[in-house]
Amino acid sequence: MIKDYYFLLGLPRNASLEEIKHAYRKLAAQYHPDRVSEQGPEALAQATARMTELNEAFKVLSDPERKAEYDQQVELIPERIPPQPRPQPRPAPPSPSPPQSEPRVVVPRVVRPVEMRPEAHVDTGYGQRLKTALSRVPLKWKEREVRGWEWGLEASELRRSILILYRAMDSLSLLSMHWLESAVQAVVANEKGLLRRTYVVAAVHIGRLMDAASVQQKLHALVGASAGWRKNVQALLVLREGKNRPILYGVAGNDARLAQVLGVLLKAR
Repeated sequence: MIKDYYFLLGLPRNASLEEIKHAYRKLAAQYHPDRVSEQGPEALAQATARMTELNEAFKVLSDPERKAEYDQQVELIPERIPPQPRPQPRPAPPSPSPPQSEPRVVVPRVVRPVEMRPEAHVDTGYGQRLKTALSRVPLKWKEREVRGWEWGLEASELRRSILILYRAMDSLSLLSMHWLESAVQAVVANEKGLLRRTYVVAAVHIGRLMDAASVQQKLHALVGASAGWRKNVQALLVLREGKNRPILYGVAGNDARLAQVLGVLLKAR
């Protein structure tokens, strides 16, 4: 899964190198483990994990070559706008205090920690478990790299080819649905097997489903239109949200091998 380093640093994706350096220094000073060493092991562990992420983001974004390569990958996921701090109201001028016979007791102000916005939960090990389960299906699998997908497995026979593509995403909304449509259509259009039936199965694992009704309508339309893209190519989609059971979009037909593969995709947890 692609990490959004810009969002991690609280920056837009068009941020300059100077803005990246400034944001990193500011956050590194805030989350340095030395600052929380006296607050207990839990606070120290959280600060250490945060610093690890910040260092990882800075190493990539401060290196021009690595940044250029990363920017091509991060374009595949929708940009999340960093939350802007709310303006603080100006304090009211102090009113004159009436004379008191006893000293005034000053109650110390309690500063609450800033709550971080919860991230979508994606099981990072699910993709590898799925790949391992598919590898046990008795087909001649070969790994295949496809841009935008984390991994691909292809099994080709004389009259049939099955291509499985996997991708994990924080969320699926109308915005990211546009990428998914383009990615699936590009793979289908690229298949050249005119004399054999080709099945393209996109397995997508998401943390949360947004714009649910509209997105599901587009998912059905995406797999339903695949027959018109190329005569012998059919697209199907297996979507898993969080820890829920995967859902199949599309019809497998009467192909026994494909049904066996889809059975693994729909049962793998």
